[in-house]
Amino acid sequence: MYSYLLLLSLIIVFPFTALPWIMKRKSYLISEEKYEVRVMRGHSQINAFSIRGLRKGYIFLTESAASLDENKLKAVIAHEIGHLERNHHVKMALLMGSLITISMFLLLDGMSWVAIPVLLLAMLAQKSLSRKFELEADRYALRLVPCQDLVSLISSYGDREASILSTHPDVSTRLKNLNYNWS
Repeated sequence: MYSYLLLLSLIIVFPFTALPWIMKRKSYLISEEKYEVRVMRGHSQINAFSIRGLRKGYIFLTESAASLDENKLKAVIAHEIGHLERNHHVKMALLMGSLITISMFLLLDGMSWVAIPVLLLAMLAQKSLSRKFELEADRYALRLVPCQDLVSLISSYGDREASILSTHPDVSTRLKNLNYNWS
C-alpha cells in the first residue's frame, strides 16, 4: 500500500518541481529557429495544433486556417506558440501517463473496481486541464499579437457552449480571460 502512495507522490510532485528545472537547464539545446509552421492540405475545417519536437516546436495549420486574414493567422500562430512555450504537451503527457500507470497498477493488483473510476476521472481531468491550457495559451498570445486580433479570432468561432467533455472553453469564457468585455 505504501509503495502506491510513494509512487503517487512522486508522480504528482515531479512535474511541478523537477521538470521545469530540467527543461530550463536543457533550453540551450533548442536551435535559433524555435518554430516551424506547416500547412496540412485537404482539410476544410479551420484548425491548428502544435507539437514539441526535440529541437523546435511544430505548428500545423489546416489549409483553411492558413487562408485566414493576416491578423487572425498571426493570432492562431501566437496561440499555438503559447502552448509550446508553456509546455502544455509535456504536462498533459505526464498527467495522462501517471494516471494510466496508476490504473495499470490497480488492474494488475486485482483492483479493477478502482481502476475504472480512476480512468474516468483521468478523462475528466484531461478535458479540464485542456480547457485551462487553452486559456493560458490565449493569455500568452497577448504577448505576441494585439488583443483585438485575438478577440477577432476567438469571436469568429461563434457562441459554442462548452461542456464538461469539451477540450476548449466557450467563447465568452475565453474573452473574459482576455479581460475583454464581450456582450
